[in-house]
Amino acid sequence: TFLPSLEFVTADLAKFDIPTNDDTNIGLLDPYDIADIARFSRLKRDQNFNHQLSYVTLDTPVRHTIFKDYYLGVGMTKDVILHADDAYPLENGLTYRTEIGKSGPGVNFSVNNIYNESGKRISEHIKFMVPLRKVKLEGQYLKRDEDQVFYTSDQVEKWSLGLSADMFNRVKLRANTSFDMVNDGKSISAASFEYNDGKMWRASFDATYNRDYEQLESRNISLGRKFGWGGELFYTKEERIETSDRSTFGLSFDNECMKFQADYSRYQDITADAENVDEFTIMIRLGNFGASNARRCG
Repeated sequence: TFLPSLEFVTADLAKFDIPTNDDTNIGLLDPYDIADIARFSRLKRDQNFNHQLSYVTLDTPVRHTIFKDYYLGVGMTKDVILHADDAYPLENGLTYRTEIGKSGPGVNFSVNNIYNESGKRISEHIKFMVPLRKVKLEGQYLKRDEDQVFYTSDQVEKWSLGLSADMFNRVKLRANTSFDMVNDGKSISAASFEYNDGKMWRASFDATYNRDYEQLESRNISLGRKFGWGGELFYTKEERIETSDRSTFGLSFDNECMKFQADYSRYQDITADAENVDEFTIMIRLGNFGASNARRCG
């Protein structure tokens, strides 16, 4: 398969500023992702960017199936800077990549490498997944140099292992651990539990443990009760140990014509001597949301 793509991106953030999460407590600037920020994946979309930039990216991936589910692939990515302000000097970039792997039923794996113009390997990514009846064993290794075109990603070297299990078509269990060889503070272990009967009740709990600091890093709880008329009562608790604590209680409803949510939350900043912040939010969105269920609004 040969699926070339051409992407044009322009951004003028020289005078753009996003408030930080302080007294204003802005948590969700775009909850429905209407702006589709993911399409600017090569840019650092935060209040620290503050630059004018336009560029074109040409991507030419080629993948060939060599035997059943096994494949080989090569590709080239060319970044051409059309305009950048003087405070953000950039040069054009060219990278090459190779890949080999297997997809489909059974064991899956992939090995992806990226090289710069001089032939030096700047990224290596290895992934595998082994199904064991109702349990899956997954792992990956990633080593990547600093982004030499846009300078928006730091050096990375880490690996992780994880186990997941689906039981009784209602319960999902996950456990994984990761080791960061560049930043020990990002070496964490995590576990999660999810329950959903598909009709009325759902519940989930997850926690992360920082092995470098030898302490819990976060705990999250979510509970929901659905009703036959399409609504759901929900409660969430998001706890960042020794940092912040947020509890939210609300009601949501959606059908093929409307999405509605009203909730009350209390936010506590544990790191600062500040009063609790109480928030009440109402969101109403109108549109045709029934396409996935072959239903139309009206």
